Amino acid sequence: MAKKGFMKGSPVLVVVLLSSLCLPASGQVPSPLDGITVDNLNNLPEIVASIGKLSQKMTTRIVYNPGKKAGEYRDATVEIKKVSYVMGEIVDSFYMKCYTVSEYLNRTEGHVDTLGDVVDIWEVGNEIKVV
Repeated sequence: MAKKGFMKGSPVLVVVLLSSLCLPASGQVPSPLDGITVDNLNNLPEIVASIGKLSQKMTTRIVYNPGKKAGEYRDATVEIKKVSYVMGEIVDSFYMKCYTVSEYLNRTEGHVDTLGDVVDIWEVGNEIKVV
């Protein structure tokens, strides 16, 4: 995925381009989405069991917290993928202000490279404010 030199412009452009690059081409995730959010994976076996017992297949939004590398989420994402579609949130809006555009692009590239085969949808921005 050649992103770097071509995306050095506006952060808004980055969001549009990354979301279109990372959405599944297969159209396998249903629309509208029914989903849940997890941001703490300490009880992963219980989380996976609970999701698996729901009456329909959900989309689980996993918040990839700052300070953790994508690889630290690999096993948990694979387990959740067994019972759910997966939406990966690269950075929660609360922490966006902590990243430069370059840092955000590097984080995105690392997450896509490490988790791209098990994440169905990438959430590359939420609660975006234009300033």
